[in-house]
Amino acid sequence: MFDMTQEILLHILDGMVLLALGATGFFVMHLARQVRNLRQGRNEMDRHLAELGDAAGRAEMALSGLRRAADDTGRRLENQVTESRELLEELRFMAEAADRIASRLEKNSTQARKALDARGGTFVETQPSPVAMSPVMASIPDDARVQAGHSHPKESLQVMEARIKARAQDYLEKLSVGLAATSSNQVEEVEDTSLQHLKSQAERELAQAMRMRRVS
Repeated sequence: MFDMTQEILLHILDGMVLLALGATGFFVMHLARQVRNLRQGRNEMDRHLAELGDAAGRAEMALSGLRRAADDTGRRLENQVTESRELLEELRFMAEAADRIASRLEKNSTQARKALDARGGTFVETQPSPVAMSPVMASIPDDARVQAGHSHPKESLQVMEARIKARAQDYLEKLSVGLAATSSNQVEEVEDTSLQHLKSQAERELAQAMRMRRVS
């Protein structure tokens, strides 16, 4: 009786050990599967990290290129602004010299008229020919058109050139109309004297403007 009970207990213990071994094998297989999945995930993570590093390197190179392009563009813009300011400064000096020359022409035309009146000739007054100018430029003062940093250099140069040509042509017309009424000897005498005086004054005015420009 005791032997039978002992044998039953041994069989029960053997069954329990077998069940424990089976459960242990199942957990070992499950753990091995998780470890294998973890290794695969780690490989994928390493690959993604490598791709991320490559993308970061490409982004850094692109940023460096953008910085260089921005620096080059900034330098070009700065050079253009400097050149524009220098051009506007030259145009301002040219305008001042042109105004002085025009004033000298007006003074000489007055002197020529007085000389003709003294010799008994006549001098016909003519109105200055209008200068074509856009409405926008006409609404801006002359000093602002020359000194403003946002003014277009080509348009300012065209406006000043047209003004100079118009005023010079007007005074030359005054001289030619007044001189036409006198005798040929008087015309030659007054014209030679006036032109020589004007030429020397114009050269002196331009030379003075260029010297002022070089000194500044």
